[in-house]
Amino acid sequence: MPKEECIYCSGSGEDSCPKCKGSGYLDRDNEEQCPKCDGSGTIDCAKCKGKGYTGSGQWKEECPNCDTGTIDCPKCKGKGYTGSGSNKEDCPTCLGLCTVDCPKCKGNGYILK
Repeated sequence: MPKEECIYCSGSGEDSCPKCKGSGYLDRDNEEQCPKCDGSGTIDCAKCKGKGYTGSGQWKEECPNCDTGTIDCPKCKGKGYTGSGSNKEDCPTCLGLCTVDCPKCKGNGYILK
């Protein structure tokens, strides 16, 4: 299979950060930098792993369990924290990032056939 431009990131190798929604910050005052993207607002594309292209000679099938290689954290249900009110703490499973690697594709977004 020849290299082909990744259709998910249009060849850029980047995707908008799901934690900060591309802003680079966790709060409206832009004071708390996003730990998932280090304040850039982007992460490596989960489909092409930041390469911008797909294809390696192996057949890849899209993961039926996820779209991007990650799923909402099952512990905090994608909120990034556990507890409520004054007892809120970063989720110990996802460390406050809201998502975890998909167990079916191990975070790749595809399954090799």
